[in-house]
Amino acid sequence: MKEKVMSENEYCRREYKRIYDSFLFSMKLFGSHPIYREKLYLNALNKIEQVSKKHLKSGLVSGRFYIFYKQEIDNVHNTMAIV
Repeated sequence: MKEKVMSENEYCRREYKRIYDSFLFSMKLFGSHPIYREKLYLNALNKIEQVSKKHLKSGLVSGRFYIFYKQEIDNVHNTMAIV
């Protein structure tokens, strides 16, 4: 039973991390342009929202990963906006 929970947690974490890593890579390439930066930000938020809904439908609990990666994406976006 514990192995199943661990693998579900790992699955959820990897899915959010994949979106976050993709966002970081895109920000490195296109983040200097304000319009692209905003589009990338909104796209990343939309993707993690969709993943969260998918996990809720399938019974996976991934709320803490959603909150953590949403905050990380917000932090990167706000840092890039200041620079």
